[in-house]
Amino acid sequence: MFIGHFKMLAEIKGFYFAYDKDENKCLTKIIWADKEGINNYKLYGDTILFYPTYGTNKYFMVFTLFTGVNHNKKTVTFAAGLLEFESQESFEWIFTKFLEAMGQHQPQCIITDQCPGIKKACPNIFKNSVHKYYMWHIMQKVPEKVGRAICNDTNFMTDINVIVWDVDLEPEEFEQLENRCLMRTTQRSESSNSYFKRFESHFGTLVEFWMRYNSAIEQQRHSQRQMDTTNEHSMLEKVGPMKVEMHASLVYTHPIFADFQKEVKHAICSMRVGGLTTQGIVEYHDVRAGLKHRNFRVEFFIQTNESKCACKLFERRGIVCGHILWVWNGRQVYKIPEPYVLARWTKKSYRPIVQDETGKVIEDIDEADIKKAEMSKVWSEIYANVRVMDMVKQMKQLQKTLK
Repeated sequence: MFIGHFKMLAEIKGFYFAYDKDENKCLTKIIWADKEGINNYKLYGDTILFYPTYGTNKYFMVFTLFTGVNHNKKTVTFAAGLLEFESQESFEWIFTKFLEAMGQHQPQCIITDQCPGIKKACPNIFKNSVHKYYMWHIMQKVPEKVGRAICNDTNFMTDINVIVWDVDLEPEEFEQLENRCLMRTTQRSESSNSYFKRFESHFGTLVEFWMRYNSAIEQQRHSQRQMDTTNEHSMLEKVGPMKVEMHASLVYTHPIFADFQKEVKHAICSMRVGGLTTQGIVEYHDVRAGLKHRNFRVEFFIQTNESKCACKLFERRGIVCGHILWVWNGRQVYKIPEPYVLARWTKKSYRPIVQDETGKVIEDIDEADIKKAEMSKVWSEIYANVRVMDMVKQMKQLQKTLK
């Protein structure tokens, strides 16, 4: 029934699925991606997060998600799947099928946990992608490396997190602070570090699981449409005198514009000139910032407004740093140069022109898809209510038996 339902969905243009069975014809692997998920990957698939969870159904298959971050800084789902085993072979299979669904377009970066099977499979399939680990997963291993006693000290964990997450530290500063933190006297604390825990649910059939998954996806996409409406029909207030801020408010979504405004405030409140030299068409600005009055070198190309900063915020997050904004303001750059407005962060990024293999334009979501989604949500709610009614009947029968 589960596979039959997917075959029916495959008849709807744009839905992809693949599966595999063992010698007993039992399902061992399956992956699926609908049209909207595939289109989202074209927009936001530069970095993907692959995350396996456990015990999602009574068959104890591993549930896997391929997700990313959209223009509103929210999680967006590209594809999902189920695996019987966490083996290298299983992960290579699902990675291969994922790329097949996404037109063989590899992401720039894939982020995973440190599962041995994933670690071996990633370089074999994502050959053009950088493989990184979740930061929280790395920090989980701190107790194993430095000892439980010192990690039970809340002050130690606070200090080490400040050091690790400070992106402005130079390598020498990082090593000095790390050594100072590790050498300090250990103090006991009643509080302990808490980490992310997975919650398991073993009672669902695959059909029940699919209905819950579909309902969750529709809720995710409904929230997305609401945020897009807000982006289109409202604007956030300016926080400073920089004219470039007005341009940013027109092109960026609200969450990204809020991040941009933080850099504006940073430029206005904590930056000053540290020095200026000119070599031909390039100006080198030393911008002093923060309480430490740290110098950041900004290269500004006079003819093109091209700018590069030593902090590399734009390279990391795709928005211009306050150091560059400070230079732009002084050089009367009132509009963000086109290379510095990444399409993935703009209000219009969710309305791409999508083409199939022949070059024919495909609409993102037609009216039929919306109606199907609404009906799916209705049936999900009906099914949930039926289950509640069954449970009530069982409780009443139990009460009669006890009497």
